[in-house]
Amino acid sequence: SILSSAIRYGAIPVFEIAPNPASSATTLISNLPIGNALIEIVDCLGAVRKNCAVALGPDNSVTLDIHDLPEGAYFVRVTSDYGFAGSSLIKVIPFMHF
Repeated sequence: SILSSAIRYGAIPVFEIAPNPASSATTLISNLPIGNALIEIVDCLGAVRKNCAVALGPDNSVTLDIHDLPEGAYFVRVTSDYGFAGSSLIKVIPFMHF
């Protein structure tokens, strides 16, 4: 569990999101094994705009498809079977055609 990992390793989950800002997709990875997790992309008003269930950890990243989200700032909220694991901020920018 997240709590036992935090006690065992003296660490809490840290989420890396790259690229950030992004226009079409971004990848989420955790430094600790989270296991089964619900990933939610939440707008500034608290509305869940997208979600997916995945197994998340250092060896299991997830690519988030954000191409259809309007430009703006969003939170990526991660909740595991054991409770809330954390959140990170992402910025969605318009796709630039060159």
